[in-house]
Amino acid sequence: SFRARLYRGMLLRGLRRTEEAGAEATRLLQIDPSSAAAWSLLGDYYQDSLRFDVARESYLTAALLDQRLFWPRQGLAATYQKQLNYGAAAKTYDATEHDFPEEQLRVRILEASLLIATQNYEEALRLYEAISEKEIFSPPLLRRLMLAGRAYALEKLGSAEKAEYYWTQLVEEFPPDFDGAVRDREVVSRGYEGLVRYHDGKGDRRRATDLLEKACRQGGLDYTLPTALAGRRLAGGDGKGALSVLLEGLRKTPSEPDLVTVSEISLRAVRGLGTGRAASAARRDAAALLDDLGARIARDPV
Repeated sequence: SFRARLYRGMLLRGLRRTEEAGAEATRLLQIDPSSAAAWSLLGDYYQDSLRFDVARESYLTAALLDQRLFWPRQGLAATYQKQLNYGAAAKTYDATEHDFPEEQLRVRILEASLLIATQNYEEALRLYEAISEKEIFSPPLLRRLMLAGRAYALEKLGSAEKAEYYWTQLVEEFPPDFDGAVRDREVVSRGYEGLVRYHDGKGDRRRATDLLEKACRQGGLDYTLPTALAGRRLAGGDGKGALSVLLEGLRKTPSEPDLVTVSEISLRAVRGLGTGRAASAARRDAAALLDDLGARIARDPV
């Protein structure tokens, strides 16, 4: 059915299966060219593909077809923000909050993210502090965005202890068996990174490393975390451990890694391997890792 296809497209987008989401949007518009939701999904596809001009056109078409639909207005503001057109993004958020008062919480969290992007941390913090922690956030991503934004603003304003409190909430509230959207995982990954920065800054490198270990055991988070842990293992002379972390991380990560950084660490680890049975096993891991990276580079050249 049309509705099932729409939900499938939304799910595919959440899982970052961008081309498949775009294909669903195209099929939906073939079925019903007047569907504002289908045009909004197409706008999401173009936004994720960094084709911002056609993304804006798609969202504007959706908004004209259904002026009561929040989706394209949010997408239009996000597109302006990704284009670094902060003035247009701010105006769109303001107009959206006026036209959709029932979505005030969501819009204000997104407005605060715009203030973070423009390094206006004090104003962003004021917006976050005006939001009650007793609010019911739906979807839960909104609370995660609020906690991450508040922590980051506090960190940038020099309140590391207060920032650590919100980074910790963000990480501890995340379900260990979460199987949802990639965006949630990215936000929680920023929480782990914030805690690592905090403990490194306090001189507690052991605690920082323990947090990276925990994040990598959980899996499914951003690949920056196993990359950071591998770098620490390599610095400690554990090339085999570094390769193991990188390989396991690639199997679990929902996002594309920084291929240049991972390749560099991998090659350094391989060069540091000795001889013998243990080194031979590690070299097999290295070969599997480099094969994986080679395939990714072939699909998306650096």
